Amino acid sequence: MTAYTAQQIVKFLILEEAIQLYDEFHEASIRLLNEANATDTPLPEDAEPDEILALINSSNVDSIYDTIYAEIEGGEDEDAIERAETAREIIRTCGDLHDYIPTVNTSPELDVTTRAIELNGQWVCWDVDLDDEESEWMHTARLAKMDEATGKLVLIEGEDNAA
Repeated sequence: MTAYTAQQIVKFLILEEAIQLYDEFHEASIRLLNEANATDTPLPEDAEPDEILALINSSNVDSIYDTIYAEIEGGEDEDAIERAETAREIIRTCGDLHDYIPTVNTSPELDVTTRAIELNGQWVCWDVDLDDEESEWMHTARLAKMDEATGKLVLIEGEDNAA
């Protein structure tokens, strides 16, 4: 896979393509974490979320943010600070999304616990299969909308945007 810079990652995150680019973001986040941690045993590119979370918890995660801020603030984009703050929020969740993002109730027909984050006005949900005793992370991202009447997120019909 292509290695992206922190600035490119942030640009991806504020675009609709963020969902399709999730796997590449996952890889790039591991690279950034390894650089920030300067560990003797870097994580492999196919590291599991639990492994990434462990590295986040043992790292100076602020150095990752500093890298992103430095790259973005060096540009001439008026939205640099907002984009950097978005990056800060997303990078913090990248290791293990379900530890940081609150559970949102969805349709009772869905046999999942859905965690979601609002990104540029669009809800993106990640599903964890409840049938699996270990709640294995599925790496499935879908678009959803907020049902104003119930206050619950509902997956958008016909929109299966698996990452």
